[in-house]
Amino acid sequence: MNLLQTGSWEQVAAILEHLISTLGSISSSPHTTEYLPICFEATRVPSISIYNYLARLHSYTECSDSCYILAFIYIDRVLQKNPSFSLNSKNVHRLILASMVAAIKYLDDTYLTN
Repeated sequence: MNLLQTGSWEQVAAILEHLISTLGSISSSPHTTEYLPICFEATRVPSISIYNYLARLHSYTECSDSCYILAFIYIDRVLQKNPSFSLNSKNVHRLILASMVAAIKYLDDTYLTN
């Protein structure tokens, strides 16, 4: 069964939450002893779960289900190209937002010509 044919963004968001959690081994502490925080990280861990964050983004953007898949591809590419980048609970929400904006602009953005 094709997941996108069901038209359920909730299923896509749940799978994305699971994949990101598995891929990044989300934790509140850094993975290595020589870990240095970067400016992309929040000062504290957001209280909202990944699924609820995606639900909130969906309610405000009303993007297509394909944007969630493309956002995960973008996140995967960031992690593959930057092995020193550590996905953790302080930066995952910002990475999701950045990848979702890029995916929405690429797939769902409509532009007007003069």
